[in-house]
Amino acid sequence: MALYGGAVPWWRVVRADGVLLPGHEPRALGHYRAEGTPLREAGRAAEGHVPRLDMRRARWDGGGRTEGHT
Repeated sequence: MALYGGAVPWWRVVRADGVLLPGHEPRALGHYRAEGTPLREAGRAAEGHVPRLDMRRARWDGGGRTEGHT
């Protein structure tokens, strides 16, 4: 990403718990919603009430089935 900047899917950089890239949440959410990425709504205690990725449903295991993944 250091070489290509915004030309790569930077929004797919997330923590293992599904938290989005800090400081870029609104733009990343737009990409995730457009791609149909499964999200978990943020709890009231979550900072900024920003949804996070549902990693259980969004994780790709590397198999042949790629629906919803690019």
